Amino acid sequence: METVNVLDQECIFKGTPYKQTATAAAADKSDYIQEFVFTSETFQSVFLSQQSIKQFEDYRVLMDPDEEHFKEWDAVENLIESIFADPYLIVASHGRHIDDIEFIKDKRCKTIEPHESHFLRIDKDYLGFSKLSNRPYAVVFLIQISKFGGELRISNQDTIVMETLKKLKPSYDSAVYVIQNSQHKHNYTTNDLLTISTEIEKVFKLEKNSAYKSTFFETDVEWFIRVGLIMQNHIFTGMESLLDILEKINYQHGYRHPHVMQTRASKKLQNGKTHHVQSQPGTDQKNSLLILLKEEMYKISNNITLHVWKILSFRNSSIQAFGFVKGVVRIYLKDISLEADVMKYFKKFLKTRSLHVTMQVWPSNRQMTKYSYEQGSRIDVSNAALAENEEIKYGTLGMFLENRKKELFFTTCAHVIEKGKYAFCPNDHSILGESVFACEGPSSNSKQWLDLSLVKVHNSKIQECRFGLKGDSGCSPLSEYKIFHGFLDDIRSRPVYKWGARTNYTDGTIDDYVISRDESDQKYFLEIRVLGLRKFALPADSGSLICMNYPSRIGNDPTAAFVIIGAEQIPVEDQTITMLCCYSVSDAIEEIRTCGTFGEGIQPRAVIRQSRRIAFVPGCNPDLKTSVKRQKVLPPRQ
Repeated sequence: METVNVLDQECIFKGTPYKQTATAAAADKSDYIQEFVFTSETFQSVFLSQQSIKQFEDYRVLMDPDEEHFKEWDAVENLIESIFADPYLIVASHGRHIDDIEFIKDKRCKTIEPHESHFLRIDKDYLGFSKLSNRPYAVVFLIQISKFGGELRISNQDTIVMETLKKLKPSYDSAVYVIQNSQHKHNYTTNDLLTISTEIEKVFKLEKNSAYKSTFFETDVEWFIRVGLIMQNHIFTGMESLLDILEKINYQHGYRHPHVMQTRASKKLQNGKTHHVQSQPGTDQKNSLLILLKEEMYKISNNITLHVWKILSFRNSSIQAFGFVKGVVRIYLKDISLEADVMKYFKKFLKTRSLHVTMQVWPSNRQMTKYSYEQGSRIDVSNAALAENEEIKYGTLGMFLENRKKELFFTTCAHVIEKGKYAFCPNDHSILGESVFACEGPSSNSKQWLDLSLVKVHNSKIQECRFGLKGDSGCSPLSEYKIFHGFLDDIRSRPVYKWGARTNYTDGTIDDYVISRDESDQKYFLEIRVLGLRKFALPADSGSLICMNYPSRIGNDPTAAFVIIGAEQIPVEDQTITMLCCYSVSDAIEEIRTCGTFGEGIQPRAVIRQSRRIAFVPGCNPDLKTSVKRQKVLPPRQ
C-alpha cells in the first residue's frame, strides 16, 4: 500500500476553501461547469504537436488551382483550425471559485463566460462536445472527499454534481478526476484512491477499475501531465482524419493528372533518355505535410498509454522503476518473486494491452559514472598549481544566471565544484569564480536527484563571459532562450542537442527513458537515452544542457530542458545499456531561488551582443566558428 502525504508538497489547487451549501440540489447545472481557454505553451505536449506542422496552418498553401472545387477542402480547413485551436479545459465542480485555483490563476488563460457566443453550454446541450471534435480539450472533475464511518467518501454535493453531469458520456475518455485534499494533515494511500475511483465508476456507470488510472490527488502533478496528453490525443485524432482526406485529394488529383503525382519523377522515353516531370507546388506541399503528419503521429501515438503504465507502476510498492526502452515497457521489480502478483495487478486495471511488456529485478548495486574530471573540459577545478605532466581535471559550464542584485553566476555539477570551492581558468589558473551554493540530493520540487553547483563569477572575469545559449548548428549566434517547464512525457521522441566540453555539439532523439522510485535507500534518477549518429555525451560533459528547438518557432530560440549529471548502466533483459542521468533545468532554478538571498530573482542572463570576445589562448583559433560561437568555452581550452 502506497502512502501520499498531502502536505509534503504545495497543493496545486489553492484559494477559497471548499464550502458546503444547503441548496446544492437546487443549484442550476451552469453552476457546475466552467470553461477555460489556455495558451498552447501551457501544455507543452499540445504546443509541440502544433508546432510540428505549423508551416501549414494556412491550409491554402496545399491547394493547386485545379483543386479549388474539391469539397474536401472544407473539411481540411475545419480540421486544421481545430488542430491549431488553443487548449480548452472544462472544469466541473461544486461550490468552488475556480478562479482561485493556483494552476489556473498562474497560467495564461481566459474564462469563457456563459453569455459569450463560443461558450459550449455543455451543461444544457450534451451534444456540445461535438464542437470540440479534434480540438485539444480535456475535462477535470474536482472532487471533495469526506469521512463517513471511518471511510473516505465523495461528498454529497460532488455526488450531486456527477449525477447531474453523468450524461456527458463523450467526455469519459477525456476526463481526469482530481481529489481536493482535506485541509487537515492526512496520509492518503493508493487504497483511498481506489475507493474514490470505485465510487466514481458507480455514479457514471463505468467499467470496473477503469477510473483508477485517471484519478489523482491534487498535489500530484501527474494529473496536469495527463490533461495535456489527453488534449494532444485529440490533436492525434484530427491529424489522422487530415491524413485520410489529403490522401483522398491526392488520389483524386492523380486520377485526373497522373503525371503530377511524380514529384520530380523520371519518365523513360523510347530513346532511353530521361524526362523529368515537375509536380505542381500544392502537391509538393501536400506530400510534405503527409510526411510530417505520419512522423508526428508515430511520435505521440503511445503517449497516454505510457503515462498510464507509469502511473500504475508508481502506485505499486513492489515496483522500483519504470521505463520505456527499445520500444518495450520495462517494469523493474524489487524482487523477481513478485512478478506474478504485479502482472495480475496490471491486468486488473489494463483490460487491453497495445505495448509489449517485460519485468526484471532492479539492481541494488547501481553505480553512476559522473561525467567530470577529464582532460579537455572547460573549467579547471584544481585548487592548487599542478606539477609538470600532472593530469589537469576539468568540469563543464552550463548556463549563466543573474539575480536581482545583477550578480553573475554560472552552473555546473556539485560533484565538479563543491560549495566554497573555486573554479579556475585552465590557461593561467586564475580564479574564474567560487561556488556559493551546491545541492547533491533530491529536488524540493519534483524529488528528482539534483547535482547542482552555482558558481559566482569573479568580477575580473565578467567582461570575458558571453551570454545566451548556443543553437543547434555551429554557425548559430548566442541567443536568448527559454526554460522548459514541461515534462519528459511531453518530449519523448523529440529531437534534442547539447554543447559539451568534451564532445562539443551532439544531437539525437530522446527514445528511451527509465524513472526510478524515490525512496530513502534509492536515489530518484531520471535516466534517458538519446539516439544519434554518435555518443551524445562522454566524461567531462557533466553540467551540459540538453536543449531543443521548437519546430517552426519564430526566431528558432532554443529551450534548455535537462542537465547531464553522468551515465549509468541500466539492465535490459540479459544485457545492459548506457543511459544518461539527468535532472530538469526548471527544478534547478527553483532550488536556487529558495536557498539564500543570492537566489532572489534568479533567471537566465540576457544576451549582450557587444560582449567582448574571449581572449586568444595559444592552440585555439578565436576566428574559428566552433571557438567563437561556443557558449561553454570560458576560457577556451589550451
